[in-house]
Amino acid sequence: MKTKDGEISKLENNKRASKLEAKFQYTEEEHGLGEVIAPSSFFGLYRFATKADRFFLFIGILAALASGAIQPLNNLLFGELTTTVITFAEKCYIPSAPICNAEAVDNFMDGIRHFALWNSIIGLGILVFSYIAAEIFSYIAIKMTFKLRSVYLEKLLNKDVPWFDVHQSGDFASRMADDLIKFEDGIGEKVVIFLMLQASFLAALILALTKGWELALICLTSLPASLVAVGIMGFLTTKFSKNELEAYGVAGSIAEEVLASIRTVVAFGGEKIEKQRYDKNLIFAKNNNIKRHLFEGIGYGLLWFMIYSSYGLAFWYGVKLMLDGNPTYTAGNMITVFFSVMTGSMSFGISSPFIEAFAVAKAAGGKIFHIIDTLPKINLSKNNGEKMSTIKGNIKFLDVSFYYPSRPEVKILEGLNLDIKPGETVALVGSSGCGKSTVLQMIQRFYDPRQGKIFIDGKDVKDLDLTWYRQYIGVVSQEPVLFDNTIEENIRLGNRNAKEEEIIRAAKMANAHSFIKRLPNGYKTLVGERGAQLSGGQK
Repeated sequence: MKTKDGEISKLENNKRASKLEAKFQYTEEEHGLGEVIAPSSFFGLYRFATKADRFFLFIGILAALASGAIQPLNNLLFGELTTTVITFAEKCYIPSAPICNAEAVDNFMDGIRHFALWNSIIGLGILVFSYIAAEIFSYIAIKMTFKLRSVYLEKLLNKDVPWFDVHQSGDFASRMADDLIKFEDGIGEKVVIFLMLQASFLAALILALTKGWELALICLTSLPASLVAVGIMGFLTTKFSKNELEAYGVAGSIAEEVLASIRTVVAFGGEKIEKQRYDKNLIFAKNNNIKRHLFEGIGYGLLWFMIYSSYGLAFWYGVKLMLDGNPTYTAGNMITVFFSVMTGSMSFGISSPFIEAFAVAKAAGGKIFHIIDTLPKINLSKNNGEKMSTIKGNIKFLDVSFYYPSRPEVKILEGLNLDIKPGETVALVGSSGCGKSTVLQMIQRFYDPRQGKIFIDGKDVKDLDLTWYRQYIGVVSQEPVLFDNTIEENIRLGNRNAKEEEIIRAAKMANAHSFIKRLPNGYKTLVGERGAQLSGGQK
């Protein structure tokens, strides 16, 4: 085995490195550097919905659309009520009109009762349809988020070690906590409200055009500009939301790293430095947040300015049509048209924040699905490998070359050949960084060779069932890794089915049984995070 610190000349080493690079290149896409993650499509957010879920989502969509579509009918009732009130006033309160009689009063009260009854019916319909839609979408959003959490963690646990070498572990915790909340927020109840608002807008628009198309078109002069404003705002919101989420993810990984090594940080007085690292990413996130809300504010301001300007124009033109003697434009019809356009425009304007929520959900979903869809080269979940009846322990490296994906410029192994017989005790000796730990990790198949092969009892290690194979390997590393659980459960990690006597026997073989028994709770003692409750020797 030759290393960069070997006795070969610098020129020869450079030639070998160039030759090795030509033989096996590790692209940026392969090891995760420089990757660009696109947001998910909106419908792609529902990828974990079952057929039954899709059926109920369809019912929920219909209910939401029905709830929104019947809301503008209230404007029609207001127009009819206006006509009823004006007719009654003309008969009973204008001096030149005929004397008010019982029939006029009855007609007036019939109009009032008609208005009250149908308003109540519309309100009840909105209540029922809204409840059905909100209940369906909220339930399915919670269900899919639960499923996504499970699949996300499962896929993370099945990633290979090279993948973790080039990704920050803190990002994963951030996505579990923050991105999944934003994902759920963007596929649940807000979808119902958005659909209701859009249905209300379309229904109000149709009603206004039916009752008075000239006045309706005047009222809608602001619509094209409003659509452009909302579209630009949605694009910019998506862009800045994505940058903000990435910055918070990096900040979260820094915080996790610092808290995990808090004793070291405190010992060296590094609190201020670590806070500066954390604040640097927070400032970047804050700047993107400010930009996002700046464009939102400008967009909303322009949107409502155009809407209210069109209201003023509509009132002026509506009165002009009435004074010109157009029979279509009675006071009641004018009220119906105006309020239909007004409520429709408000529904359209109010829907803008929901577009932002969907954009954030798409950005969060894109990151999560990218991790889920990226297949590891060393796939632990595949169980179609060979399982030998026994393992003797003959380990053979044949012309193995390797470098780490995070450091492709540093060649760790080049043309390594090893043949370790069963029962042999072998020591790998060399300077730091020469590849001793790398050899051990390749035996465990944490990494695959860039060139060459590794054999176990004559079988290529790539052809073996990985889970089965690793059950036959025992490793005692320099740095002990303990989980926040009991001593008993930490020992049992090596064999989930181990009985109590087997756990005790393993502890005795490791010369740990005597001090464990002296602990107040013995094998039931909690070791704390990373074994903090035990001394260095006890670990």
